[in-house]
Amino acid sequence: MNEGTTFDIAPIEHLTTVSSTTETLAAMVLALLIGALVSLAAAHLLDRGVNPISDAVSDYGAREYRVLYRLTAFWMGFAGLLTAVMLGDALFPKPTLVILLLLVFAATRGAITLFPVDLPGTDETQTGRSHTVLATIAFASFAFAAALLPRELSDDPFWTDHLQTMRGLGIIVVVTAIGTAITHRVALKQYFGLVERLYYAAMFAWMATPCIIFLTT
Repeated sequence: MNEGTTFDIAPIEHLTTVSSTTETLAAMVLALLIGALVSLAAAHLLDRGVNPISDAVSDYGAREYRVLYRLTAFWMGFAGLLTAVMLGDALFPKPTLVILLLLVFAATRGAITLFPVDLPGTDETQTGRSHTVLATIAFASFAFAAALLPRELSDDPFWTDHLQTMRGLGIIVVVTAIGTAITHRVALKQYFGLVERLYYAAMFAWMATPCIIFLTT
């Protein structure tokens, strides 16, 4: 090799390929999200002792219809797991950090079913503290995944018509996650339940949207 010889290294091209595996995973994620939505709606309809404006979604997990909360958390965690697998299958190069964050979300959503929250007015327990830690990790990891994904899609021609949608959803996820953290403080707690439910809606929409894109494009 001659001294001073230089080589031009072409940038890695981002390409999305929708295979039959991608489509199957997308359909499975949508089915899981529907299951989670049905379970969550049923908890709201059956347990009128939880105030959806001020009380946490996880309060359902420590009350009579706790099985519905556990199903919701499980379905959402499983949906997060399959979303990670789906993105890994469809995107090149694989969005490694986004995938890892979604796997953290999936693991914590599954684990949280074993640690019910401490209900308002009850003594704080180690189980309740574990619930808070797991919820914080789950919400934060999902928000970071939503914020980072558009960067992985920005120069991929497949996402040209959908990039702004994913960016917008990512912003909504992050804003509602921050809002959930802020309203968890005592001074704003009367709005915590409402903001947390908006965050749930944002998570549902963020996971569902690429599935719909993969199945219809």
